Amino acid sequence: MHPDVRTILEIGGQDSKIILIDNGIVVDYAMNTLQAARLGVKVEDFGDIALKSEDPTPIAARCTVFAESDLVHKAQMGYEKRDIIAGLCRSIVNNYLNNVARGKNIQSPIVFQGGVSKNKGVRKFFKEALNEEIIVDEVGHLAGAIGIAILANKMGEHKGFDFEITDIEFTTKGVNCNKCPNHCEIMCVLKDGKLIDSWGNRCERGAIRKI
Repeated sequence: MHPDVRTILEIGGQDSKIILIDNGIVVDYAMNTLQAARLGVKVEDFGDIALKSEDPTPIAARCTVFAESDLVHKAQMGYEKRDIIAGLCRSIVNNYLNNVARGKNIQSPIVFQGGVSKNKGVRKFFKEALNEEIIVDEVGHLAGAIGIAILANKMGEHKGFDFEITDIEFTTKGVNCNKCPNHCEIMCVLKDGKLIDSWGNRCERGAIRKI
């Protein structure tokens, strides 16, 4: 959907990740495993409420436990709900950039995807923190599902893929190619020990083909 993308920011319900891309090839990747109920606010309303804040409340967000504790404390102290929500959105961005994206060379175009990409407040603070435009696709929250559907369709057409996978073992293996100065790290996917796909090579020397 965005062939020129250089950086993918993704925050979903279970984890957050960053993917760096150079000429269509994934060159770096990091992932990290991951409070609306406490504030009596529907999560789908978070973004709109956050945008109304002019003074986001600082929220400690080193982890979910600290964030929840600090959120409750700030609410008890009488901070405005919109400011707490904006602070929570900003803390999500700060936590992501200080942990998942720490040391990463973030370049535009930048795509933000995953369920949290629907949160206008988080999008705003990413834009402010990175000083770059943030692309959010209309179906960005479904990017993972769309990707696996495309792969399944390709495998069905060319590699005999079917959905009878209960007793099938899928494994991955990283291979370092030293056949040219690129030194690509190639990811191989094996089905019951047999190679079915690979990616990550920037030239034909590093191509690893199905056996």
